[in-house]
Amino acid sequence: MKAGVIKVYLVTSVIVALFTILLTWIERQDFYKTCLHLATYKLSLLIIMNFGFVLAVGAMWVFKWVFLGSLEDREVESLQDKLGPALIDILFAMAIFSSDILSYQFLLLFCVMIFLKVFHWLANERIDFIPLTPDITKWRHATLTALLLVLASLDFLLARFTINYCMEKGASAMLLFAFEASLLCGHVVASIAKYIANLADRWFAGRWDAHSTTLLHIEFIYTAFEMLAHVAFFLGVMGTFGMPLHLIRAVFVSFRAFKRKWGEVSYYWRVTAVLGRILPQVRLAVDAPDADPTCVICFEQMEVGRRLPCGHILHEHCLKSWLTRQQSCPTCHRPVLIDANHPPREAFPPQPARFAAQQAQPMPQPVPPPHAA
Repeated sequence: MKAGVIKVYLVTSVIVALFTILLTWIERQDFYKTCLHLATYKLSLLIIMNFGFVLAVGAMWVFKWVFLGSLEDREVESLQDKLGPALIDILFAMAIFSSDILSYQFLLLFCVMIFLKVFHWLANERIDFIPLTPDITKWRHATLTALLLVLASLDFLLARFTINYCMEKGASAMLLFAFEASLLCGHVVASIAKYIANLADRWFAGRWDAHSTTLLHIEFIYTAFEMLAHVAFFLGVMGTFGMPLHLIRAVFVSFRAFKRKWGEVSYYWRVTAVLGRILPQVRLAVDAPDADPTCVICFEQMEVGRRLPCGHILHEHCLKSWLTRQQSCPTCHRPVLIDANHPPREAFPPQPARFAAQQAQPMPQPVPPPHAA
């Protein structure tokens, strides 16, 4: 149903735009006068802008077919979840530059920006699922690499054009596009770095110990860059157009994301710095013969591992990889670092010992019922 409505909208937009251009040409009988009328008459301008949006959608479909092929359901859902909030944020930011909205230059840059954002999200989605997709062909890798290079070239060209325009002619709607282009440049650099890290992990057959750590630091650096870009855009708009109240939310969201990522990185640094001191190394055959020798992260047999405060034992490299995503035991969810609110390691003996202690306790004897009088 939704696909049918979209097709009707696209076909109707093309027919209305062509009919408007043809009718204007019949009335004016001159190319210059026709273009002038289409550019100045508001209704015609809106129709042409909508037609440009339809052309952008068509170009997007061709671009997708060439570089990505068919999209999976999870990619479509992720795209739908991101597109709505992104459009709302852009429309709120456009309210500052209301005098420049109805212009062909603004329309063109708006379509290009949405186009680039969509393919950045799709490329990043493909990159994130590389470790979970073992049967990726060389052709898929080649098209994804080509897509990243094309996006990087377009991002830097757009950033260069918009920044130079703002420096030469002052702050205008180009300030918004310069900000978005800067974010896209940072995003594509982070995506390329993540892609290289995932390829390196595949080269080592999924056993590169620094894979998760590298991804964590890449995401942290991009989050910090995104926060700084939002702050710079906020200050630039405030210095030129006054206090942009509707941008406070975007700055707050970027700061909260940076704070959360900084908490994850700092926790990982603290844990790995004292890993050998607070988490003892255990040889299962000698120190814990009754413990389960299977690592719950990689599901492989262990000979040597690290014992968590809760008593569970994991591979050291699996534990470091897990700590980049969570700060608790993957089995019982108790925190890895011990603080005043959590008992020390001795209060949580290994599971087999705890079960043995429970089984060794005598069973309570049932109380006989009282005799009837």
